[in-house]
Amino acid sequence: MTRLALLAALGLSGCFHPSYDHPACPDGDCPDGLTCVAGVCESQSDHDAGDDAIGDAPDGDIAPPDANNDRDNDTIADDIDNCPDVANTAQANEDGDAFGDACDPCPIDTDNADTDGDGVAASCDPNPGTGGDHIYLFEGFSGTTLPQSLKSVGTWTFANSKASSASLGTVANLAFPSGGITETITTVVTVDNFANQQTSYAGMADNFRVGSTDGWYCQLEKQQPSNFQLHELQLPSGALDKSNGTSIAEGTPYKLFMLHDDHLVRCTKDMTTISNNATGLPPAAPHGILYVANSSASFDYLLVVTSP
Repeated sequence: MTRLALLAALGLSGCFHPSYDHPACPDGDCPDGLTCVAGVCESQSDHDAGDDAIGDAPDGDIAPPDANNDRDNDTIADDIDNCPDVANTAQANEDGDAFGDACDPCPIDTDNADTDGDGVAASCDPNPGTGGDHIYLFEGFSGTTLPQSLKSVGTWTFANSKASSASLGTVANLAFPSGGITETITTVVTVDNFANQQTSYAGMADNFRVGSTDGWYCQLEKQQPSNFQLHELQLPSGALDKSNGTSIAEGTPYKLFMLHDDHLVRCTKDMTTISNNATGLPPAAPHGILYVANSSASFDYLLVVTSP
């Protein structure tokens, strides 16, 4: 039996008594001249020799992970897996906390306190005092290709944990599945360049019908010919609500938050909210989109939370 296997077996029984030469180091502390490796104090000579019982450790005196200890079968050993019970080989972690995106109760915020116990942390929960919410979809754009959950129109680039499109004179969108009648969509969008001489948009829409312009739009806009940049909510009924907030600045990230149910659609930019009655609007469609029109813009992430 290898020493790693022996340590695991004895650690479970609580009766491991290390030798004087190799004392245990549960807190990572060792006597002078020894280094903590896999819970045991080793001398540098042991480490350099590549002790067959432990195996060659990589740089930094970190023991190799136990490949047999991988309960979610994602090829990442449990002792280094940021979601040991949810397969996530890429180990994506948008907010850089202890939880990977695949199991994080709020993948966009390090505050993971779940006040209502529904599995969605209050910092991501549109109803933090009422249970029943669910993270339906999250994409942090950590890879360099189109995520499998999305479909694209136009040209998109995935790099530096962002989805970007330079759609000057054109329209590009990323379509995602809608979670239902009551859901909340959150993203962060940065418009790097509004097109000159054209009305430009960047934002998100829900209840979107592919092949039409029907949808509930929450967007940043630059109007022509006034050249005024603003935050806007537009509905397929033709109703148009524009915020009376501040002008939109190029190169500045803005958090957009869109909530809708069967009677209300709400669009929030940072802390400025505009809303409209959704009664009488077409029934919910199965898609939402992130979109860029006549502008160059990027999105940091896409979060969809459904509610009862």
